[in-house]
Amino acid sequence: MNTPEGHARHVLEHAKAAASLEEALLFVCRAWALLPSSQLSRLAQALSQALPAEAISGATQRLREERWHEVASAADPRDLPTLLATPWTKRPADAIARLEKLARFGPDPRIVLALLELDTGQRFLSGAGNRFWGLVFEQLLDWGSPEAAARIPQEPPPRGAPLLFAEARFANIFQPILAAWSGRFPVEPALDAETRRLLVLLGERVSPNEAIAERLLEAVWADPSSDGPRLVLADALAEAGDPRGEFISLQFAHERGELTLGKSERMGRLLAASGMRWVGDLAGQVALPVVFRRGFVSEARLATRQPDPERRAWSTLEVLDAGGLALGLSTFLAAPGLEKIHSILGVSVPTFIELARRCPLERLALLEFASLAGPDVPVPSFRLHSLRLRGDTENAVSWYLGSSLVGRIARLQLDVTVPAPFASSPGRLVSERRPSRLPRVGALVGELDARGKLECLELVASATVWPARWAGTFRLTFSRDERGRLGRLALLLEAEEWEGLEVLLRALPDTLVTHLTLRSERRLSPADRELVAEVVDRALAAQRELSGRDVALAHPVPRPREPVIYEGA
Repeated sequence: MNTPEGHARHVLEHAKAAASLEEALLFVCRAWALLPSSQLSRLAQALSQALPAEAISGATQRLREERWHEVASAADPRDLPTLLATPWTKRPADAIARLEKLARFGPDPRIVLALLELDTGQRFLSGAGNRFWGLVFEQLLDWGSPEAAARIPQEPPPRGAPLLFAEARFANIFQPILAAWSGRFPVEPALDAETRRLLVLLGERVSPNEAIAERLLEAVWADPSSDGPRLVLADALAEAGDPRGEFISLQFAHERGELTLGKSERMGRLLAASGMRWVGDLAGQVALPVVFRRGFVSEARLATRQPDPERRAWSTLEVLDAGGLALGLSTFLAAPGLEKIHSILGVSVPTFIELARRCPLERLALLEFASLAGPDVPVPSFRLHSLRLRGDTENAVSWYLGSSLVGRIARLQLDVTVPAPFASSPGRLVSERRPSRLPRVGALVGELDARGKLECLELVASATVWPARWAGTFRLTFSRDERGRLGRLALLLEAEEWEGLEVLLRALPDTLVTHLTLRSERRLSPADRELVAEVVDRALAAQRELSGRDVALAHPVPRPREPVIYEGA
């Protein structure tokens, strides 16, 4: 009994006999202070989630901070849920002041997990912010947290790493810690059989259906395409008081377009509070932000050159961003459980060469190049459904036409950046008075029609990048007509501004367009509908072979659901 393990086991016995979950949580936190195990941390987190807390409110941010410090001054462990539920400001000075108060509570797994969840690599990016994070990790290591030790990189990130300021962050925060703590980093303590038994009993008290939930989670991973296992899991978690059950249900309502504003805000609050936990064992494998769909991570960007395919949470991933890293992905993509990845973004040329030689890419719906620097790619043995080339349109077309991919791509996507020297009001369509390279884009379309061997060509004006929806102000899709030319033009208006549209349409070869379809995702007023139709007619007046028009602007086409993005605490 006179060892930390013995004392911790004695405290856990009190937790098991506690009359309330709140009392049990306090005993578990005391046990963690004696024996800082990640298993005890997870138990404390589960107990905390079963005891929801209201954040401190205030008419202004400053008043809220003053009230926060007033409550924290008492250093009462029962107040920690409220203190940790209160959002942090963006000022590093406020964060340092909070950290000083939290340190007075002594070792507590709730504080550890809250601070680690706050650390997304993109919080408090300044000299004062670096000082804050240095103090955070020093404090957590001093408390013996193995989770904090595991979060500290042991070597500098590779040059060009996708994480924002990763190299500076390592030099300013982690390098001094590595030197100071060399040879004495906290490690995961071994738990004896009796301690493990007590943890199981306490876990059953928090969630009697935990074993059932684990089996249901396995069912989701085994069949990620099916909605059924996810909805059954949502019901089980909701019944057990786990907020993820409600979140999954709200995500399905979001997919169906049935969320009210209040429910949408509720979904955002749940994600902000628990998103890092729901990223699960992909933590360290992917960089924030990530996209959640139907309750699980659906789109993510790699944060490592050696992703571990054994992690079950990969099975729900649909879109993977390689982050421009030059790495071998073929072995990773061939692993069981990764069949649902249908789009790979941010691929470097060396990575594509490796994929083209070793991986059957016919399964992919979309492949996107991050840059076009480097050698030509080998002639692939497959035909790729869609290739997206980011960056300057002229360079992208020249690279494509000079590459071995010609004839192997069904659909080519290009983004067109439209210069905007001054802000325009919604509905403004005329842009002939400003300088623009859009006429050259029109010539490139003609060149791709003649030499590109494409089934479809798509131009997106003012395109945005991941993880936002790859969309812009308008989208032009050219597909083959009866003559075998890219003459069928489908024009989709995606925003209330259409800067450069008339210039681009006028620049198209005058024998290209044979049929026009015009739609809008936005609800346009009668006056705007008339204006759009007039401008498009005027811009295409020179098209000598245009014989068919299908203009329907009175009713907007359904818009794709905006992604639900977790950016960190």
